[in-house]
Amino acid sequence: ASDTSIDSLRELFNLTWDAPPFGGSPGPTPPNVGLMFAMNRKGEIDIDIVSVAFDGTLAPPIRATPARPARVSLAGLRGRMAAALKRHPAAAACAREMNVSS
Repeated sequence: ASDTSIDSLRELFNLTWDAPPFGGSPGPTPPNVGLMFAMNRKGEIDIDIVSVAFDGTLAPPIRATPARPARVSLAGLRGRMAAALKRHPAAAACAREMNVSS
């Protein structure tokens, strides 16, 4: 995903994070990062910022750092999206057109 897409997801789900060594949010999305959403056995969603700090080796380390919030329910994630869509009418219109609004 591009930095713009990750910035949009950050706003849509009201997330913040630290992505060492690049710093954190708010602010521009650092290079070489992604968001990982994983549902655990309890049905909760764990959210991590995944980053690669290229260090000149052939296999640089991949780091997964919990976002804030680090864990939410599916209903909680939907609630965060609904609140963001209320703040951004143009995004709400786009979500309706794509049939993803809550």
